[in-house]
Amino acid sequence: MPQIRDGRSVFCPPEAIARDEPYCLFLDELNAATPDVQKAFYSLILDRRIGDYELPKGSIVIGAGYRATDNALARPIASALVNRLAHVHLEASAKDWLGWAAGHDIHPWILDHLTDRPDHLWSKPPKTEEPFSTPRSWHMLSDALHSFGRALDEETLKVLAHGTLTPAHAVAFRG
Repeated sequence: MPQIRDGRSVFCPPEAIARDEPYCLFLDELNAATPDVQKAFYSLILDRRIGDYELPKGSIVIGAGYRATDNALARPIASALVNRLAHVHLEASAKDWLGWAAGHDIHPWILDHLTDRPDHLWSKPPKTEEPFSTPRSWHMLSDALHSFGRALDEETLKVLAHGTLTPAHAVAFRG
């Protein structure tokens, strides 16, 4: 943020990043930003600097975003920004997610289903606007199942499953 001091503009970094100790600055949805905002990240990512503020030595900058093929809000990234980043493509691992889920109050029906059908953890985003299975959607379904508790009836289960999961996964889960 610019500020006027003694008749000159001075850059004031946001309080959230102006620290003295090294840290990891995580830029989520990096490629959802407009080209002007992406351009502002050039020196931050390459030089670890914003205006006159430099990230403490040892700090790292990590950006995350969807691929264009994910049908999510993803803008093209300029080659200048692409060239400033190391690119790592991550995939959801059912084994890792189930290990995490066991200690985070994920509903037992979901743990049982995904233990039997680990291929249901994630599905490619559809070309149309409809729910699809991801670790996030299974977590949302778990929260909903917990909130209904014993009052959950078959029709509500159907609505919840079909409202959060890939249609075929919702049918299999309800089974």
